[in-house]
Amino acid sequence: MIRRQWKRLAIPALSGVIALIWLSQFTVSIPLHLIARGLRRSWPIIDYPMYSGPHFEGDQISRLAVVGIRDNAEEIDILPEDIGGGYWHFKIFATAVKHADKEVIQDVVRMYEARRNVRLAAIRVENRPLLWKTKQVEAVPTEVLRTYPLNNTEEKSPIP
Repeated sequence: MIRRQWKRLAIPALSGVIALIWLSQFTVSIPLHLIARGLRRSWPIIDYPMYSGPHFEGDQISRLAVVGIRDNAEEIDILPEDIGGGYWHFKIFATAVKHADKEVIQDVVRMYEARRNVRLAAIRVENRPLLWKTKQVEAVPTEVLRTYPLNNTEEKSPIP
């Protein structure tokens, strides 16, 4: 008999607990959201890499781009598909150019030149950011992060 009463009260009791949790969450979050809009920016984990991307209006969305510069000053955008390995390999390459990591740069440039049958005199890494507006993004002026000269022409064989 007691067991049967307990089973009858278990579902309403659990539902009451869930309703109490929802009510307390609403009571705290809605007024806090309306009163302290700037509080979201001070959230303690917002600086972690997983969460540190642009979240708010006015934030800039960084976009790295690598530009190959030929001997005749012609500029060629080097895309992730051009070097193979996808976006993450491209990001490693762009970071290597930014930090002037000679070995990584030489390997990727050698492979790129062979695939595209071009000769590069220098490469440049740029940030082509976008500015997050309310319902759209706007282009922001390009920032040159580094230009890396490829002045090892005596090591390269001529491209036919």
